[in-house]
Amino acid sequence: MTVNETGRDFNFSIFRINCVFRSAGDLNPAYFVRIFSRYFQDIYKSKICGTPSLDCGFCQGRNDCPYAILYNPEHTEDIAGIQIIDDASVPFTIRPFFERGNEVSFDLVMAGKSARAFPAMVATFRRMGFRGCGTEDLYFSVESCASLDSRFRPVSDEVDPAKSESLVGLHPIGVEEALSDAPQGPMGRISVHFITPPLLKDTQQGDVPKFKLLVRRLRDRLRVIGTIYCGAEPDLKMKGLAMEAGDIKTASVRRSSARTSVLYEGPLVNFVPLLKLGTFFNVGRSCAYGQGRFEI
Repeated sequence: MTVNETGRDFNFSIFRINCVFRSAGDLNPAYFVRIFSRYFQDIYKSKICGTPSLDCGFCQGRNDCPYAILYNPEHTEDIAGIQIIDDASVPFTIRPFFERGNEVSFDLVMAGKSARAFPAMVATFRRMGFRGCGTEDLYFSVESCASLDSRFRPVSDEVDPAKSESLVGLHPIGVEEALSDAPQGPMGRISVHFITPPLLKDTQQGDVPKFKLLVRRLRDRLRVIGTIYCGAEPDLKMKGLAMEAGDIKTASVRRSSARTSVLYEGPLVNFVPLLKLGTFFNVGRSCAYGQGRFEI
């Protein structure tokens, strides 16, 4: 697959990898967070890298290496005063999407030029499925791939990666398309539904994040991956949002086995674009692997 550079605008691509597991087992979002956060990076590096013991900073092939693109880009120092924490610089998210029975799809959201690594990620999925993963040694096969739009609808034909090296075409999604179905108009309340709990610095597992902390971490994540992978931050008028977020209060919390829903109250209209764009990229530690996934 050839990925064209998309200029200096914040953009991302979404791909779907359709898999069939040998047995359904106890497949759920939390399970896949554990599996991918524990195994994916090591298997990805062993699949891609010819000298896995060599630090990326000393590798002559770093600029063209799919591993370095995702995990060791050239500009991972602090960006404009942002301390890069909680996996903020990892430019992708893996989102399990359950079909039926033993069929599970994984939606991959990849920022800017990181989409060049999509074929290598598919190859890693295939290796994980062949070798088995987790304590249960779950085996699966990768059946097909497709490119999606911002509403996770296919915009390309499905391709069998075992039969084609070209995989699927690229559909870069800009901020305008990403926000096309965001809530509109004046807003005094908004519900944030956490499908997997966010793991943020200075909070305990299971804590509901204060709105100000949630906004700061989302802002930092989008600024970092935009700067490194797109050459530009998303134009969301984020300056001053962290200060304004102090006026937003937690009105109620509802927990169920599937999600935690938090109702925030206050002058929220300026935060909707940030929250909506953040739904594609998750927030907090292990966000690349499905932790901190939420909807609004």
